[in-house]
Amino acid sequence: MDKKIMNFFIFAAGFGKRLHPITLHTPKPLVEINHQPLLGRLIEQILPHAKNIFINVSWLGEKIEQFITHHYPHANIIILKEKSPLETGGALVNALHYEQLHQLRTGLATHPFVIVNGDIYTDYNFSLLTTKTLLSNTLAHLVLVDKPHHKKHGDFDLIDNHVHGTEKSRGKLIYSGISLIHPNLVTYHQKQYTQTPKHYFSLAKALYHASSQKQLSGEYFKGTWHDVGTLEILKELDHSHSHL
Repeated sequence: MDKKIMNFFIFAAGFGKRLHPITLHTPKPLVEINHQPLLGRLIEQILPHAKNIFINVSWLGEKIEQFITHHYPHANIIILKEKSPLETGGALVNALHYEQLHQLRTGLATHPFVIVNGDIYTDYNFSLLTTKTLLSNTLAHLVLVDKPHHKKHGDFDLIDNHVHGTEKSRGKLIYSGISLIHPNLVTYHQKQYTQTPKHYFSLAKALYHASSQKQLSGEYFKGTWHDVGTLEILKELDHSHSHL
């Protein structure tokens, strides 16, 4: 597989409850900053480096489908519908089963791919991950950022390009929602700790387990990055970028 062209997966199935009342009628990834939906901005950044883009949808998913159909009719974008959100880990398991069921031959189940949260605003250069090679004992490479002031605690520490942290002992940095993962990270966790192919589980649990086994590498990103999780953050970003 060409190292510069890779599969991407965008998480877009959440309810976005902290952005009510906006997300009562607009799915969180279609919330706009300076008249541009978050999802549209991410797709524009990813498309030059993507073999395929998988996007899971659930809450108001038909609006995301309409957006994709209207703006990106010729892009290799695969929509994965979930009756109810499967959480991040379950969504990836569902994607791997979808590929197998439909015999897509995308390589999603055999090659590392990039995952991205659909509710972030960033200027991260995604081509950096498409040229990254995971070592044989590494299941994921995480992009870590400084902890925002509104977060109570961090997620991981980064020491000599290795990611350290547990659910009980958090680090000073937080996971950006951007990483390169090997599908084995998901399939191993699903087989060991869940009971059905689409069992709900958070990817964070798989990442913390991999961290305990010293199977995570990482990098620190100090550029623009925002988790658009609250109305306050959304309003602040929209106001600041509308004057650029």
